[in-house]
Amino acid sequence: MQINPDITLLYILGIFTFAMLVMRILIFKPILKVLARRQELTQEAKAQALSLQEKTESMVADYEGHLKEARKQGLHEKTKLTQEGEAKANQLLSAARQELESQLQVHRQNLQAQAGEASQNLRVQAKDLSQQMAEKLLGRKVGV
Repeated sequence: MQINPDITLLYILGIFTFAMLVMRILIFKPILKVLARRQELTQEAKAQALSLQEKTESMVADYEGHLKEARKQGLHEKTKLTQEGEAKANQLLSAARQELESQLQVHRQNLQAQAGEASQNLRVQAKDLSQQMAEKLLGRKVGV
């Protein structure tokens, strides 16, 4: 079986070529444009996403740096206030001790003065009582 080309082959090639040109103009070119535009938009979106990711990472790093610095300053302030508080407490405690010491000294002096006075009064009373006892025992006045 042998195939002999005839005129129908030219018609078929012509119809095929015409169909290809029409499909190329009406279908393939628009689809290729849409696919190219889609690829372009995808690339732009990826680039934009990458840029936003880098910007976000930079902002997070800055935020963490500021947060670290704020914590450091807060700790410094806390330490400073604690030291100031301890110094003030020690100062107040020292002042209170000095005040108590001076009050204690005054009270000791008062007690010593009162003890001396009481001792003197007791001596006088003892002398009077011994004289009265001697007079009662002897039944006469005793001169000292």
